[in-house]
Amino acid sequence: MSGALPATPTVRDAQSLAAMAGLPTLEARMLLTHVTGLTRTQLITHDDDILSLPQRDAFATLLARRLAGEPMAYLIGEREFFGRRFRVTPDVLIPRPDTEIAAESSLARLAGVPQRACWTWARVRASWRSRSHASAPMPKSGPPTSRPAP
Repeated sequence: MSGALPATPTVRDAQSLAAMAGLPTLEARMLLTHVTGLTRTQLITHDDDILSLPQRDAFATLLARRLAGEPMAYLIGEREFFGRRFRVTPDVLIPRPDTEIAAESSLARLAGVPQRACWTWARVRASWRSRSHASAPMPKSGPPTSRPAP
């Protein structure tokens, strides 16, 4: 980074430092929204607000990690996918826009398939639990290779 945050930085100071360091404006706003709890509109209308010491330190840490190349989803801990927000950690893959395209394509292909023929993992788990072997552990490796009888 080319500079450091002052002891009592404002929201504007933090955005300026991020811009000088080469972080895109949208990403700087996302980090500040995450750290401060302010909305994007409030970041603009309250740009003279002073960051608290914990907010300043958290922003500086996240800024350094982002400039080192860490994905935004890992920094803020969530990512939107298919209109829903998912918690994201380095232990999971980050949902990507091309995955949404694949999901949309799959849903379009399944549109003509009767719902009874479409077994989801949730339905398999519910079916498993409702049967007599509910006390047996559910397999964790994924859906079974054969479908249970309806």
